[in-house]
Amino acid sequence: MVAYYLPHLRFGELLIGACYGIWVNRISINTQSENNITTNKSQPANHFYNKRSLLAIISVCLLLGTLILPFPTKLPWFPGFSAIIPCLATVGIMHCGLNSACSISRFLSHPIIVYIGKLSYSLYLWHWPVLAFARYILQRPLDTTQLFYCMLVILFLSVVSYYTIEYPLRHKQWTFTKTFSIYYLVPATITIILWFVVPYKNTMEPYTVCGAPNYTTEQYQNMIIGDSSKKANVLIAGDSYTIHLLGFVQKVAKHEGWSAKFSGIHGSPFLLDYVLPKFHADKDIKKMVSSRNSQLISQLRDYKTVILSSNWSEYMDDTPTFMTEIDRTLDYLTSHGHHTIMVFSAPNLETSRLPETFARLQGFSLPVHFTEQEIKGKAYHEDIAIRKHLMQHIKTKFPKVVCIDLLPLVPKDIMVEGKSVMRDNYHFSFFGAQYVADQFIQRGYHLIAS
Repeated sequence: MVAYYLPHLRFGELLIGACYGIWVNRISINTQSENNITTNKSQPANHFYNKRSLLAIISVCLLLGTLILPFPTKLPWFPGFSAIIPCLATVGIMHCGLNSACSISRFLSHPIIVYIGKLSYSLYLWHWPVLAFARYILQRPLDTTQLFYCMLVILFLSVVSYYTIEYPLRHKQWTFTKTFSIYYLVPATITIILWFVVPYKNTMEPYTVCGAPNYTTEQYQNMIIGDSSKKANVLIAGDSYTIHLLGFVQKVAKHEGWSAKFSGIHGSPFLLDYVLPKFHADKDIKKMVSSRNSQLISQLRDYKTVILSSNWSEYMDDTPTFMTEIDRTLDYLTSHGHHTIMVFSAPNLETSRLPETFARLQGFSLPVHFTEQEIKGKAYHEDIAIRKHLMQHIKTKFPKVVCIDLLPLVPKDIMVEGKSVMRDNYHFSFFGAQYVADQFIQRGYHLIAS
């Protein structure tokens, strides 16, 4: 999303238009030979006219091709290199219409097309917010009917903004100070007020944070949780799927009366000699992970119980040796007398239903409905299969290791009193983790038997 707006990725598109504008102003075109074409026109004029028509046809075909054929939508191709194709095609159409009477020029000169051209900037400004909010509210790809309604909304908003804002302001003769104040200062002030004054962020935080409100990334790496009167003889370590259980383990630890050292780093499970995959190119993260894992391994003798929590199925897809690394870690822990627990808590859903949570907190509801099948799609069931395979493998090879699957405690519609237990498609929110803890306790389960 951020890349969509980065100027250096859009610079080439602007440069093509700028270069064409400069070139047009520098060349000398004999407009009379093209605008006054008669039945007695010369062969050179015919030839020049035919070249324009051919260029127009090629340009239109290129534009239609980018709409119909598969088109790259990821960096560095788009925004990026592949944007050159529609930009050059657009320049070709513009050039064909320059002092020409070809069919493309006549089509673009039609009053309806000209009117759409006047609205083009407003259409450009409105299309993305309308489509983005529709996608956000409905939480699924838009179908043909929904896209049609979005087009009507975009057109309506564009017409209104053109006649009430764009057209009047374009013809205002204002000073620089007044223009700067109205165009930049006022919008910036409103944005700052909305961000800092309106309490949306604080209201939503328990439902959007992975971990717990008011905690920093550094705190997640090294903190003590649970019963503060007890010595921390439990280690809980892993990646973001450890962090998203913070609300769960805090509640369960206090209920069961034990204390633990808690350590979670995004994208890094806690396994012996684990090395981050190549796609983790950040050297600082690799250094931090290596330091964390080495420190915890050196302190293992201080912990009677070790709880490991990660998105096991994801790493098994990305790292061919991951199963071997799990086996080596579990073999080491069990052979050294550690009570070892592996927690499975990584759903892979099609939606988080967070927009409905926001609506509920603001006192209204959204006109959306999800079936369990829509929430739990193909990826969810593929992960379930991998999870079952891994749990069976562990039970067979390491019978002393306890496997705990928390996903059966999650509501089928992932909602509790109109609020989602998910902060995204993959992680529990703080609210969700605490709900799972309540269910865990109410059903008489124990994370660590007394």
